[in-house]
Amino acid sequence: GPVRLWAFREALKALPSTREELVVFSFRYTGTEGYCQELGSAWEFYAGKLAEVMAGRRCAVHLHPRARGGEVERFARSAGWEVLPEFWDVVTRATVFCADNTSALAEFHWLRRGNLVLLNCPKYRRWVDHGLRFWEMETWPGVFPTESVDTLLSAISAAESYTPAADENHHPWFSTPQPDKLASWLSVMLRPEEQHVKIKAIQT
Repeated sequence: GPVRLWAFREALKALPSTREELVVFSFRYTGTEGYCQELGSAWEFYAGKLAEVMAGRRCAVHLHPRARGGEVERFARSAGWEVLPEFWDVVTRATVFCADNTSALAEFHWLRRGNLVLLNCPKYRRWVDHGLRFWEMETWPGVFPTESVDTLLSAISAAESYTPAADENHHPWFSTPQPDKLASWLSVMLRPEEQHVKIKAIQT
């Protein structure tokens, strides 16, 4: 929430701005889409080639508590990747954060001003406008989308080479005087919105 983000931002001021290269992945825990497939995980579209594509790079995964002990964690450990249990580890160590569907995307962007890769997949429908997919984030500075595992490395390279300008403005969603409100909105509002989508799907 907002208090945590403000605390993180203050704590980051005391840390070096440079970090050793580490690409961190986060996938939504499976079985969550219900009647709205944009709430689901993109893991199935990346799993088969992810280890091969990322060979030779330092990688880690960050897991939602509901995903711990699941397929993504088993994959990470078998591939020799780190498992980062806390979001603070992501903020302080990730040079690039790659994720499919999590409010941590907006939080990381606000704290680090970029170096993000959005993991899209075929089941995320661009023509559906219900607010449960972060399509607008693709226009934010320092955010690079990839549509599949085959274009993942190019998106990561673009994110790695991105350096935010000192006077760069954040997306208008992060408006003053409380620019961190989006993260709270995501956590509080997405669940009722998901139920609304389910109801509409049942009715139609």
